Amino acid sequence: MLIHPTINMLHELGLHGMATAFQELDAQSEARGLEHGEWLALLLEREATMRRQKLRSPRQGCQASP
Repeated sequence: MLIHPTINMLHELGLHGMATAFQELDAQSEARGLEHGEWLALLLEREATMRRQKLRSPRQGCQASP
């Protein structure tokens, strides 16, 4: 499998969460037994989570103190 070109392409596309998850999953021997759809679901979930966190973080800093 061409891991480095895939990681680079994910970063180039702005899919940093998916790139991070891909690297983490590739390092786990248990993940090698997952189906393609399961891998994809985990990558997408990480990307969605990182984007939600990114959207929330600036808002949290702008909230007024009680």
